[in-house]
Amino acid sequence: MEISVERKPLELGGRLPRCLVVFKGEGGVEIARISLYWMQGKLYAKFKGTREAAERLVSILRDLGGAAEAKQYGGSWYVVLTTNAIAAIGHGGWRDAVRGFVEDLHSAGVIDEQRRDALLEKLAAAESKIPLAGVYFNVNYDKSRGALAAVYKPKSEKRFKKALELLKRYGLAEGLHFTGGRTPGGRYYIRLTYDGIREVARRASAGDVAAKILVERFKKEASALGAGEAAERLINSAPGARRLPLMVEGGGAVVKALSAELSEGCRGLDCRLKITVEYEAGGRTNRLSIVYRWEKSGGGYAARAEVRLGDSVKAAVLKALVGEYAVSAGKAKLFMRHLEKLSEFAELAEAVGKWLRTKAE
Repeated sequence: MEISVERKPLELGGRLPRCLVVFKGEGGVEIARISLYWMQGKLYAKFKGTREAAERLVSILRDLGGAAEAKQYGGSWYVVLTTNAIAAIGHGGWRDAVRGFVEDLHSAGVIDEQRRDALLEKLAAAESKIPLAGVYFNVNYDKSRGALAAVYKPKSEKRFKKALELLKRYGLAEGLHFTGGRTPGGRYYIRLTYDGIREVARRASAGDVAAKILVERFKKEASALGAGEAAERLINSAPGARRLPLMVEGGGAVVKALSAELSEGCRGLDCRLKITVEYEAGGRTNRLSIVYRWEKSGGGYAARAEVRLGDSVKAAVLKALVGEYAVSAGKAKLFMRHLEKLSEFAELAEAVGKWLRTKAE
C-alpha cells in the first residue's frame, strides 16, 4: 500500500510547540497519526490512544523503515520516538514533514538559526543511511575489488541482537539474506548478502514500502560512491543468472560444468559445501575443488574457503568464477563475496542457498 504523509500547521497554544503528522493510504484516507513535539531542546514524536491504533501506527512506521514499539502506561497505549529515531526514518514524505516542522519552529522564533541548521544537518546525515525494518545500513564500495555492500555496525551487543531480531521478524534468513558477527577487532557488524539485497528488491517490486525505500536509498548512495552501475546490476540480477560454458580470459580455458554438494549429515556450523569445477584447457579436462566452511571470526562465524593454486590456468579459472581474490602461501583466500558470485550460476544457486541457511541451525 502506498502511504502519503501530511504535516498540519504548527501549534503554539499548548504547553509544547507541536504539529500533527497524518499518514494516509489509498484514496487519501487517514490510517494513522502522530504528533511532533519540541521539548527541552530535542525533537520527539508521540502518539497516545488505543492499543489497536498504536499497533497500526507501529506497523506503518516499520513499513517506512523505522524502529517503533507500542507500550502501555496506565490505561493508554503510547508510541514515542526520540530525535535519532525520527531522523532515521527513510520515507521522503516523513522527512519533508520533519524538516518542515523544524523550519516552522525557526520561523516562529522557537529556535534560533544555529539550532535549526544543526537539526537540519542531523536529518541530512541520517539520509545517508538506508533503513530496513528498523536497522540502518551504510553503503560501502571497495573499487579495487568491485565489492558493493550494505553494512550495519552496532555499538553494543544489545543493539546487535536487536537488529538480528528485527531482520528475522521482517522475514530475512540469517546466512542466506544477511550475515553478522564481530570483526577481529571486536566490532559488531551485520551485512546484507547479495541474495538479501535481491530479496529486498523482489519485495519492493511487489509493493513493500520499506523495501522500496531501501532500494532507492541503496542506488542513490551507491551512485554517490561511483558504483551506480554495479548497484543496478546487483538489484536487477537473479541467482542462477550466469551461464555455462564460461570462457576464461588469459587462461585459454573453458569452464564446462559446475556442481555442489553438502557434507554428509550436514547441519549447523559443522556443515561444509564442496563445489567442483570442471574445465578444459590444452585439450585436457581438469577439475578444481572449492570447499566452504563456517570459520570462527571475531564473535561470530563467517563463510571461508581456501583453494591451492597449482598453476596460472587454475588461478585464471578461479578468477573468472569469483572475481579478484587475495593469495597467501600459494592459496586463494575466498570469502562471502566470492560465494555470492558463485551463487549466480544456475548449477550452484540452490546448494549455496541451502548451505547458507545452515548457519542459523
